[in-house]
Amino acid sequence: MTQGLIVFLIVMFGLFWLYAKKYIVDKASNFAKKEDIGEITREIEKVKHEFNLQNNLLNVKLQQIVSNSIEHANEERNAIIKFYETYSKWINSGLLDIELFKYHRNNIEELKSKMRSLDDLYFATRMAQDKIGLIVDHSEVNRLSMELVTETLKFNHLILPKLYELEVNLSSEKRVADLFFALANKTPLPPLAEKLANDQQDIIKARDSITKEILKLKTEGYSAVLPFISAFTSGVKKFLREKKQ
Repeated sequence: MTQGLIVFLIVMFGLFWLYAKKYIVDKASNFAKKEDIGEITREIEKVKHEFNLQNNLLNVKLQQIVSNSIEHANEERNAIIKFYETYSKWINSGLLDIELFKYHRNNIEELKSKMRSLDDLYFATRMAQDKIGLIVDHSEVNRLSMELVTETLKFNHLILPKLYELEVNLSSEKRVADLFFALANKTPLPPLAEKLANDQQDIIKARDSITKEILKLKTEGYSAVLPFISAFTSGVKKFLREKKQ
C-alpha cells in the first residue's frame, strides 16, 4: 500500500511537473511574444517617424527646388525682356530715328548728341546681352542674341562714319557762312566773299550726297538686320513656351 502510494505520488508529481513545465514554457513564450511585439511595434514607430521626417525634409527640398526653378525662370524671362527693350531702343530710337533734315550748321551739337546716344545704346544693349549669357541657360537663345547684336553693330558701323562726315560738312558750312557774313557788309564786296559763296554751294551739294547715302544705308542695314530680329523673337518664343511646359 505504502509502495503503491509512493508510486502514485511519484507519477502525480511527474505529471504535475510536466504540466507545470509546459505552463511555465507557455507563459514564458507568451511573455516573450509580447515582448517581441512591443519591440517590433517600437521599431515600426521609429521607422515611421524617421520616414515622416525624411519625407518632410524631401518635401522641403522639392519646394526649394521648385521655388528656385521658378525664380530662375523669372530671371531668365526678365533678362530676355530687358535685352529686347534695350535693343529696340538702339535699333528704333537710335539707328532708324535719325532725322537728317533737321540738322544744320546752327545745331551741330544735336547731331553730336545723337552720335553719342548711338554709342550709349550699343553699350547698354551689349551689357543686356552679356546678362543673357550669364543667366539664360539656353545656348540657342544666347547664340541668337549675340548674332542680333553683332549684325546690328555692323549696321551701326555703316551709319556712324557718315554721321561724322555730316558733322564735318556742317562745321565747314558754318565756318564759311560766318566768314561770308562778316565780309558781306563791306563795300565793295571783297573777291573772297564770292569764293566763299561758291564754297558754300559745294558744301551744300556734298551734304545732299551724304544725306542720300545715309538714307540708303539705313534701308540696306535694316534689311540685313530684319532676319536676325525675326530669328531671335521666334527662338525666344519657343524657349518661353518650353519653359511653361
